[in-house]
Amino acid sequence: IDDYSQRSEPMPVLMDDVMVNFDENRRRAVCESILEFSKWHQVFVLTCHMAVVDQMRAAADAAATTVPNVIEI
Repeated sequence: IDDYSQRSEPMPVLMDDVMVNFDENRRRAVCESILEFSKWHQVFVLTCHMAVVDQMRAAADAAATTVPNVIEI
């Protein structure tokens, strides 16, 4: 994604339940990575698991960054 966006217009990144089978430690690491990545790219993370939402919010709090927008449908 980084390589592609250097050669063209950056595009949003869509992730659909990418953490569904991860344990808590791996999920935390992915949340931190997504938050870091979102500094340069627009990222949409879709999930039906509130644990993922809670962990993403906790990672944002720990990183002292903007809390991700959560839209519940």
